[in-house]
Amino acid sequence: MIITESWLKSIGDDAKIEELTPSGYKSSSFPRLTGIGGGVLPVHRNFLTFINTPLTKFKSFEGYELRLQHPTRSIKLIAIYRPPPSKKNKFTTAVFLDEFEDLIDSYLTDQQQIILLGDINFHYDSTTDNYVKKLKTMLNNRNLRQAIDEPTHIKTHTLDWFILREDDTSIYGIQVADKDLSDHFVITFTIAIGRPKVEKKNDIQKHQTAGS
Repeated sequence: MIITESWLKSIGDDAKIEELTPSGYKSSSFPRLTGIGGGVLPVHRNFLTFINTPLTKFKSFEGYELRLQHPTRSIKLIAIYRPPPSKKNKFTTAVFLDEFEDLIDSYLTDQQQIILLGDINFHYDSTTDNYVKKLKTMLNNRNLRQAIDEPTHIKTHTLDWFILREDDTSIYGIQVADKDLSDHFVITFTIAIGRPKVEKKNDIQKHQTAGS
C-alpha cells in the first residue's frame, strides 16, 4: 500500500505512523522536507524487502523509487505526489510535464518492471486539454499507458494515475473504489509474481552389507 499526500511530519508523528501500519507490516514515511502537507507513506508486508530511494532532482513533484526485491523478479514502483500548481510554488503544468518526461525517460532502458503511480493533481480526463494531449502522446511514444480511465476524486476527475508498460501483462484487476477515507479514491491492483523454484533433493539411501 502506498499513501500519497500523507501529511506526516519528520518529527512527532510516530504514533500516527504506527496506527497506519497493521500488524505484520512495515512502513517507511517520506515526509515533505519543507512546509506542511505532501509526503508519501509506503506500507508493506514484513517478509517483503523494499529499497526506498527519494528522487530529489525534481522540483514540481515529490518522487520516491520503491524497489521490491523478490526471488523471481525485481519491481520498481515510482510513487509521486504533485502539489496543485499555485502562484506561490510557481509549479505550472508545463514545468511538471517537462520534469515528468525526464522522469519516465530515466527508466525507459531499465530492464526491471516499472510502475509509476500517485496523486498527480492533473485532470487526465480532460480530453480536449492540450497538456493532456501532450501527455498521452508522450506516453504512447514510449510504449507506456495510463490505466485509470475513471474518476479518482470526489469532484469526478481523474487525478491519480497508474502508468505501466504497454506490453506488461503481469498486472491485472486494477480497480478504483471510494472507501470514504479522503477526497481521493483507493486504487487496487494485483501483480502476478511467480513462486521461486525449489530444488528437489534426492534422498540417498545408504545400504550396509554385513560381512559373513
